[in-house]
Amino acid sequence: MFEGVRGIYFLDAPKDRSTLGGRLEPPRLIEGEAAPAEGLVVYEHGVAHRVYLGERLSTGLFLDQRPQRTWLAQNARPGWRILNTFAHAGGYSVAAAVAGAETVSVDLEKAWLDRIPKSLADNGISDREHDRIFGDVFDWCKRLAKRGEQFDVVILDPPTSSVGTKKKRWSAHKDYPELVALTKSLVKPGGALWTTTNHR
Repeated sequence: MFEGVRGIYFLDAPKDRSTLGGRLEPPRLIEGEAAPAEGLVVYEHGVAHRVYLGERLSTGLFLDQRPQRTWLAQNARPGWRILNTFAHAGGYSVAAAVAGAETVSVDLEKAWLDRIPKSLADNGISDREHDRIFGDVFDWCKRLAKRGEQFDVVILDPPTSSVGTKKKRWSAHKDYPELVALTKSLVKPGGALWTTTNHR
């Protein structure tokens, strides 16, 4: 065991996981003590995020999006509204909240959304101005547009592929233009639509 290391997890996964259809086993503890069930608090440019090891394939925080979260934490303003679609554990939302912005986080899995209040609390923030919507992003974007809601920043960070509530398969490769068309009316004049994908 390396000095200062309390535990080591191993994820046995091929480089290309896109064809496995979710059949991967979660990481397993191979040495030392297990990470606490309530998660670990890690800091990214002063912003606390709670991550979980060993439980799922994802810890809840994707390292490739560090610059975007840092930008939000440093540039969002009180009075701004941020729509975080495919929110996962809410990394973007937490960063924006630290800067004083209001957030709306949408995700199809309630268990991920339930982690957001914990990360907010770790930063001393109440979740009162931070809505969490459990549901299909495509359905909810239509509803928000129908209500006339608009946001200073709309974030699109979808998975490469998934299946929504209507059992329709989503593919970033084929369906991203539909997602952009659906969300562009939600952006305030002068606002920003952030798009990202891990599809090569």
